[in-house]
Amino acid sequence: MSDEQAIQDELSSKFPFLKDKITITRPRRMFASVPAANLMEVFDHAVRKMDFSILCTITGLDQPPEAFEVMYHLTRPAGVVLTLVTSVAKSAPVLASVAGY
Repeated sequence: MSDEQAIQDELSSKFPFLKDKITITRPRRMFASVPAANLMEVFDHAVRKMDFSILCTITGLDQPPEAFEVMYHLTRPAGVVLTLVTSVAKSAPVLASVAGY
């Protein structure tokens, strides 16, 4: 089993709402579409339990007409990049800070 598949299995097992929401696009690159309400618990698990200890960057995209998409690019020392993707309404563009990690 590849590292990416093991990561996908662990996240899907821990967070059933991620089933069918995780995509492995190529070796060492994967994306998980996370509801904004669940972002911090998934982020916390990835950092504290799965060794995704490096936040590479945060990307924000305008998704007209009603939302902003935010992508948190996390990596672990072995080189797998996990991008947590969420969106927020433009009418209430608020997400919890990850500054404490």
